[in-house]
Amino acid sequence: MASISIFIAWKASELAKNEAFFNRKHNELSVVPHLALTINSDVRTRSIEWSLKNNGVGPAVIDRFSLLFSGIRLTQNNLDSNNLDMSFFQGKISRIDDLNLSLISNFPYYISASDSPLSLLKITIQEKEDERYEDLSRYLLSCLELIQVQVSYTDVYENRLPDVISLGTD
Repeated sequence: MASISIFIAWKASELAKNEAFFNRKHNELSVVPHLALTINSDVRTRSIEWSLKNNGVGPAVIDRFSLLFSGIRLTQNNLDSNNLDMSFFQGKISRIDDLNLSLISNFPYYISASDSPLSLLKITIQEKEDERYEDLSRYLLSCLELIQVQVSYTDVYENRLPDVISLGTD
């Protein structure tokens, strides 16, 4: 009789452990974030904008953000010291807005599902006289090929999710 009581207590304990495990799994799956990188290039406004939005149901915890230009990782140091070959952009870029380099060093960075899109970078091209639509389109496409954005993130339970990577040279 005592051994039956011990067996029932052991099975009840196992059942409680399984219930806790599946309850945690359910909770994790209920709050999965999904980051989406949006790249808008607009010939009318002569600009390209990279932005990030959480389309999931839970908060995303960004633990690494990289911006690469021609395969070279952009940091505040190499921007300040002008170590990058920016000749491709010389005389063509009128403004660089929202270069969100604070993301590179401020971790963790949280984006909830209700947040509006986070602008990472916006480039506006200078106007030229007699510029053809095809030339501007080709230049915007070249900019897209030179710049790559990469974001690594987890959910609140620290489950690693697939990196978000824009198309680029790498």
